Amino acid sequence: MTGLALSGGRVTVAQSYIETVRRELRMAWRFAEGHSAEPPPYGKETYWGTIRYISRFSKLQARELMHVFESVDWDKLLPLALPGKRGKVVFS
Repeated sequence: MTGLALSGGRVTVAQSYIETVRRELRMAWRFAEGHSAEPPPYGKETYWGTIRYISRFSKLQARELMHVFESVDWDKLLPLALPGKRGKVVFS
């Protein structure tokens, strides 16, 4: 759920979590470039926040993900209104 693991007495980011984020960012890039009909599951803000979260535990992995993140033309994905991981907040 958090994507964290213990390794050698340290808290690290699970490699499976990193790979999922990387795969979804590549999906976003392919969709924005017209190479895929399948959009990513989440929007720009979710991925930005996820990368910031990862950076608390692994600067190197966060930099690599940020490189992919910055290559995506997010303006092409904005009209899709992709959800965040927490869904929409409704105030009553």
